[in-house]
Amino acid sequence: MITWDGAISQSWYGGAAYQDALRLGVARMWPLAAGHQAEVSLGLEHARAASGGVELTQIDLRARVARELNTGATLQYGLALQMVDSDFTNAKRRRGTVYLAYGLPQKLGPAKVSMSIGGSLGDYYDYRVGPFIVPGGREDRTLFGSADFIFEQLDYAGFVPSLKIQAQKTRSNVSRFETNEMSVSLGFVSRF
Repeated sequence: MITWDGAISQSWYGGAAYQDALRLGVARMWPLAAGHQAEVSLGLEHARAASGGVELTQIDLRARVARELNTGATLQYGLALQMVDSDFTNAKRRRGTVYLAYGLPQKLGPAKVSMSIGGSLGDYYDYRVGPFIVPGGREDRTLFGSADFIFEQLDYAGFVPSLKIQAQKTRSNVSRFETNEMSVSLGFVSRF
């Protein structure tokens, strides 16, 4: 099955127009074998400052495979490649991301549980700090993981509460981008 999507958008900041964007995408999904499914998608986005300043063009290529194991658990793995070109030097970048996700076959108490881990490498090849060019560009290495808990028995009008715990660590040759993050998010997700 092939799906197409597109969007035209405008964002505002402080009550004034900030950015105009055009996005186009295509995705192809197909079964590989019983319980296996693959998907490849390509996205293209062009954005420019509403004031007529900075423009950028972004290309995203993603691939993933999902499968249901004999135990009833789900396994998903994939990769994403992103390239951004811009007339603003520090916005130019290439990024590659890989991930692995696993959904438990049975509930853990009242919650349906899934976990994911992954990593990414970002290359800002013409990066500047003030007037200085960073030799070799900026390079970010990120590791991340998360656990999602969905409480399906607490359904209200098709929505159920969710809890997400995330951790992320980024190392960079430009020290201001080195981070350690941990977050807990509460929310609602649709059962449909």
